[in-house]
Amino acid sequence: TIDRIFEGTVKMFKNRQLIEVAGNCLRVRPKPLAEWLTEAWMDENESTFGEVYNEIINQEEGLSNRLSRALDNRFAEMTKSNCAKQIFDQYNNPVNGSFHDERVAFSKSGSRLFLSMGVVSPVMVAKNIESLIYAKSIEWLRNSLDKDVRRNLIWAMENIVIDADAFESIAKSLGRLALAENESISNNATGQFLQLFHIILSGTRANLNARMKIIEFFEAEGDCDELLIKAVDHALNGRGFMRSNTSRYKSVNNEPEDYYPYREEVYKYWMCCLDVLERIGKKSIENRDTVNEVLTKHVTDFQEIGFLSVFLDKLEGNLVHVVHGQVAQRCRDTNGVRGFCCIFLTHRCRAVNEELRMHLSFIGKQL
Repeated sequence: TIDRIFEGTVKMFKNRQLIEVAGNCLRVRPKPLAEWLTEAWMDENESTFGEVYNEIINQEEGLSNRLSRALDNRFAEMTKSNCAKQIFDQYNNPVNGSFHDERVAFSKSGSRLFLSMGVVSPVMVAKNIESLIYAKSIEWLRNSLDKDVRRNLIWAMENIVIDADAFESIAKSLGRLALAENESISNNATGQFLQLFHIILSGTRANLNARMKIIEFFEAEGDCDELLIKAVDHALNGRGFMRSNTSRYKSVNNEPEDYYPYREEVYKYWMCCLDVLERIGKKSIENRDTVNEVLTKHVTDFQEIGFLSVFLDKLEGNLVHVVHGQVAQRCRDTNGVRGFCCIFLTHRCRAVNEELRMHLSFIGKQL
């Protein structure tokens, strides 16, 4: 039992004069020694960690929460331990890891540990989460996954996805939870998933090519058009970026948390996004209407970053075919797509301010 394991551990380290007893408290100092003892305990209980943690969960609620919180904090402090990383890698191995167990991972206390372990071992924790989530159906994730567990998983993934090597697994996991969305808050799975596609303040060090691969992944999955259009909508945004930072991930050597792309990368990224919109828009009239809304919404983004002429050439060459008939007719009646964009820009900015309207009217005269 957990009591017997605890008493045996305390007795062993007390006999070695590594633990001192002060009343009801056990003290281990200094910190490197505490970390070494933690490593020794994790290594000794590697194969039975799932059983030990299940027993912690089944204790009286107050005791269970204290033990879980203490274990969570201790794991998070092991960031500089190579031994701890190896142990956490094994714990989270999707093939035979003791933490690859939905009874532990999908429990309220167990799901909290993904964050602390992810700080130390982001890649393997990401793979474990991906494997567990993809083993469940969309319906199960929407209707049966505990709301607190869902919150813990999303919070953990928000932090782990900062690591570029963990990005693919986490992005796929967030996308699947987004397809099974049941929360209306801004930082739900959908919100965190869409944040990843921003060109600035994305919350990840993964480059734009890695993000494009995720869009292509969900496009190949099928039945993801609504989520994909939202992702591309966020990808084409060129201004007004913001995100909150709740990260427990500590940067090394002042490395920036977010990836900042070169202009050429943005150009390639946006052209690929337009190709995705074209393919989605050809599927149905409903999709075409939604695609048209996205296209018109981002004309100013292309203009502000200096890609407006390229965008209009792309629109004339391909995307005009996915625009709904009424808008396409308007394009023809106003000297082609360029004319339509000029009219749209001028019309839209009237709701903003006169200075912007005059600025965009001048741009229209240059086209």
